Amino acid sequence: MHDESAHFKRPVASELQRRSLRLLPQKLAGAYFIVAVLWIALSHFWLDTVVPSLTVLPYWQDVKDLIFAGTTAWMLYWLSRRSLRTQQQTETLLRESEERVRLILQNMPVMLGAFDNQNTMVVWNHEAERVTGYSAAVMIGNPQAMALLYPDAGYRQHMVDTWAGRGNDYRDWEWDVTCRDGSVKTVAWSNISDRFPIPGWRAWGIGVDVTDRKRSEMALRENEAFFKLALDFTHIGIWDWHLPTNEVIWNENHARLLGLVPGEVQPSYQAWRDRVHPEDIDRVEQAITQALETKTNFEAEYRVIHPDGSLHWLIGRGRGLDDASGQVIRMMGAVLDFTDRKQAEAQIRQLNQTLEQQNLELEALVEQRTAELMTFINMLPDGIFVVERDTMRMLFGNDALAHLIGWESRHQLAGKTIFECFAPDLAATFAEQNHQVFTSGETLHFQECYTTPSGLLHFDTYKIPLKKPNGEVYALIGSSRNITELVEARQTLVDRTAQLEIVNQELEAFSYSVSHDLRAPLRHISGFVAALTDRLQQNELLTDPKVMHYLEIIQDSSHKMKELIDGLLTLSRVGRRPMAETLIDLNQLVLAVLAQRPEAIIVTSTTEVVSDPQQIQCSLGALPTVSGDKTLLRQVFVNLLDNAIKFTRQQPPAHIEIGTLPDDIIYVRDRGIGFQMAYADQLFGAFQRLHSQAEFEGSGIGLAIVHRIIQRHGGHIWAESHPGQGATFYFKLGDRPAAPS
Repeated sequence: MHDESAHFKRPVASELQRRSLRLLPQKLAGAYFIVAVLWIALSHFWLDTVVPSLTVLPYWQDVKDLIFAGTTAWMLYWLSRRSLRTQQQTETLLRESEERVRLILQNMPVMLGAFDNQNTMVVWNHEAERVTGYSAAVMIGNPQAMALLYPDAGYRQHMVDTWAGRGNDYRDWEWDVTCRDGSVKTVAWSNISDRFPIPGWRAWGIGVDVTDRKRSEMALRENEAFFKLALDFTHIGIWDWHLPTNEVIWNENHARLLGLVPGEVQPSYQAWRDRVHPEDIDRVEQAITQALETKTNFEAEYRVIHPDGSLHWLIGRGRGLDDASGQVIRMMGAVLDFTDRKQAEAQIRQLNQTLEQQNLELEALVEQRTAELMTFINMLPDGIFVVERDTMRMLFGNDALAHLIGWESRHQLAGKTIFECFAPDLAATFAEQNHQVFTSGETLHFQECYTTPSGLLHFDTYKIPLKKPNGEVYALIGSSRNITELVEARQTLVDRTAQLEIVNQELEAFSYSVSHDLRAPLRHISGFVAALTDRLQQNELLTDPKVMHYLEIIQDSSHKMKELIDGLLTLSRVGRRPMAETLIDLNQLVLAVLAQRPEAIIVTSTTEVVSDPQQIQCSLGALPTVSGDKTLLRQVFVNLLDNAIKFTRQQPPAHIEIGTLPDDIIYVRDRGIGFQMAYADQLFGAFQRLHSQAEFEGSGIGLAIVHRIIQRHGGHIWAESHPGQGATFYFKLGDRPAAPS
């Protein structure tokens, strides 16, 4: 059993009760003395008055004394028993009262603590034990009790100092108590010891654990701050309308939404009504009245006019609140500005109208373009068709396809499968091709010939898969072109090419034979002219100037004829010679060519001056390394440089530039006499000359050889010039040299 007396160092109020108990015998003795005196007096009076006749008896006095003594003894016995019984009842009541007080104080729902005159704790009830975790056995009589509850010395000293300043008369003084488990709780103490002193207690007080309340208050404050912050950030206005008094309360956001400065205008129903647009106020008030009458939620969209004249859209929502009798006495709600949304809705409506009009125009345009496309597709000579994957149905086919099948119109193809449109063997072939496209998802291209009502025809066909956004093939679109004429023309071209190849080979052989066989007669002519000249000179017969002139003409003509034959032979060899492809550093190649021309002087700058007018400046830029035949490419630069030197020699100071443009275009530029661009196409033909033999020497076959070599390397060459401003020859080599012709 729990010893309840452990919570009290001594019983509460026992001093008063014991003092009353000690005085009780004295009080009873006085009362008994008075009763005895009254009894003796009354007894003598009664015996002498009531029975006066007995007084004459000789023994009456003894009898009276005996009666008086007996009654007095009985009275004293009765009074003593009564006094003892009263004392016992008083002690019992005192103990019961003391126990009730102890139980009340011990089990009351507030903390109770008391200190004696030595500042030692003498009372610590159940609630104090529950809140702090410290038992009464630990706290009562413990000089360190306060240190247990307030372990922080500075905090404890501050508490004691403040307590001394306040005295023992305060209420709801909150202090943080450290519990046995280390947790901290807030206790509101009330001390009225000065008003209601208790003997033996210097100070006593009651405490209430307000930790949960403090937390709730803190949470409430945080929620209120969060709510206010949310309202501020979302610009939501809130209002509270008290119907009996017509009093209105609103927050700052509500005032701002009405265009008012918070605090300058007293919130009221009329202040709100004055801001609502005249065209909206009746509708809004009707909605408010209906909500109050039906006890439903209120919601309305309306416009407000700010003092600056600007118009804003608000949406208001509210709900009525009933009193205990069910009567609506308040209405609370919120309001939000959604002007931006209204403007956006207006813009969207305008945009939708514009889009609708554009859709109509687009549909008309699509319809028009579709008709144009259908007309175009039907005018195509190719057969155009669309085949569905699952059923092999012809979803579309143009007139050209219908005509190839032998029908009159494309409408006859609609909805039919390929098995209904073509012969069984042909349909099976098409189905296999279609299946390949459907399963692979790749375009199929092929050329085949088929027997049609029009005969054996050749077709070039593409079948392209049509895919959904997820990549699934659902159909194919195809085109089939009749290339019968092309196949026949190709065969004719092959035949003609073979014939031309034979002719070219014969021409090449003839050219080589002629150029080779003509050399011997030319050598004979040149040799006999030289021998004849020597013989005439020895016999002193060469005195006629005309004879000498004739001999010189014959000699020059045979020399030119030899050059022409050599050029023709070189051109023939260039076309027939197999190419030895290697990597060639064109810088080294050009330097080797220039080294064989003593009149060519390599300079590093176009401003550098060469003193000898017979010498020619040559500036060499960075040239690429290419793949080709070194001998043939060397011939290209030899011919181009010879051509540049020949036409630049008469235009001092003579200068030739060799370099590279972007995309590896190589050029040779001179400052010669130039030419008319109208004759540029004649430059690269054999024996083509733009200047007379008397002006500039040459056979007219050098550039033709260059053109043939560039072609053999898969490239092309061209020239640009203006008379008197020089000429520039450009060429670009291909990626792979061509085969010999």
